[in-house]
Amino acid sequence: MNKYLIILFISLNQIIYAQKIASNQQFIHSLGTTEYSDSPLWHYSNYTSELNSLQHWSCGINYSNPYFLKELQMQSLVFALPFRSNVFALSFEHFGSAKWRETQWAISYAKSLGDYISIGLKVDYYSIFQTEFYGNWHQWLLELSLSAKITDKLNIASSLYNVSFQKFSEHFSLPVIYKLSASYKIEPNLILSLQLQKDLDFPIYYTAMADFKLTRNIFIKTGIGIHPHKAFLGISYRLKNISCQILFSYQQNLGLQPYSHFDYAFKK
Repeated sequence: MNKYLIILFISLNQIIYAQKIASNQQFIHSLGTTEYSDSPLWHYSNYTSELNSLQHWSCGINYSNPYFLKELQMQSLVFALPFRSNVFALSFEHFGSAKWRETQWAISYAKSLGDYISIGLKVDYYSIFQTEFYGNWHQWLLELSLSAKITDKLNIASSLYNVSFQKFSEHFSLPVIYKLSASYKIEPNLILSLQLQKDLDFPIYYTAMADFKLTRNIFIKTGIGIHPHKAFLGISYRLKNISCQILFSYQQNLGLQPYSHFDYAFKK
């Protein structure tokens, strides 16, 4: 019983101060993505500028069910189209149940500026639906991102969510989130990554991640997060133009959270 009371308290806190989709999108995105364990398609939600590494039309679906509670389920769908040095993406995300639902439609754009720099822009239409007594909210949001290839082994990326500090109302704010990450390829089969995420209303959240290439088709992702403390482990499988991933995170007081995604690239 205590476990579910804690979950309810944390969920209400997130709803009031930082909406679920906005501040805690799919777990794999909050960790960042790498060329090993993740398709570039999922950069739409984290660092839009890195969508430029997509080479083919791609689509993907994602599902998560934190703490195995239906009220916290999240689903997403994304479609991306590369065109020369540009990539366009359309995405939809849904969180919650009948009494509290959040949706986010988004159009993303990434462009390469030469061989080392890329920029990204994402426009979101964010909505919250409640019971009739409380009413609904809708707002447009803007995200910006920048990526740089420092060397053949070192890459950095940054993003800012809600650039214009939009709010639903005077007393109902949307989070403003800044992310900065760096990844380094230590050897051909190992990539290490660090990321910090700062919400203006909360402490900095740190993550450290390792991606291992076990075989040609199998990849392992593992790491830790600090503030709040989490550990995670995932496995990815790729076969030609199909990719799928399953991850589990563990929080000491709340237990396991499962996450999964599937994507398909329309290769010639």
